[in-house]
Amino acid sequence: MVEFTIEGTPVSVNHLYFTTPHGYRAITREGKNFKKMVGWLAKQAMTKSGFGKVEKNDVSITINFYFETRRGDIDNCCKAVMDAMTGIIYGDDSQVMSLHLYKHKDKDSPRVIVLIMGENNDADE
Repeated sequence: MVEFTIEGTPVSVNHLYFTTPHGYRAITREGKNFKKMVGWLAKQAMTKSGFGKVEKNDVSITINFYFETRRGDIDNCCKAVMDAMTGIIYGDDSQVMSLHLYKHKDKDSPRVIVLIMGENNDADE
């Protein structure tokens, strides 16, 4: 099991990509920075917990989104977090067999808390 927190207002996938004039989707500078930050947080948590990358087995993910207000689209924010974890926590998001999303309001401390469980990493699970 690995758990980490992304401080700040949850980011929507809509802010991470744009469509080029030729119709292709490309990542924004903000998107690159977000993916780097999430990757760094995930790697740091993995090292601390002894959790290795799940190459082939299934993973279960729980994400708690804490917004400053009731506004916020958790499915778009989920996609941003999952895209950033692909290749770091697990090889491909097709390995995600269960996904639990929760939305909360916390005016003073917006954040995202991510919990991942993978069968080939924790003997207790």
